[in-house]
Amino acid sequence: MILISIHRQFIGHIFSLSFRNFLLFTLGPGDRKNYADIH
Repeated sequence: MILISIHRQFIGHIFSLSFRNFLLFTLGPGDRKNYADIH
C-alpha cells in the first residue's frame, strides 16, 4: 500500500508539473498575467 501511495503521489507531481509547463507554453507572459488576475 505504501508503494501505491508513493506511485500516486509521483504521478500527481509529474501531472502538475507538465500541466504548469503546458500553461506556460500555451498562454505566454501576457496571457498568464490575465489568467492570474482572473483566478
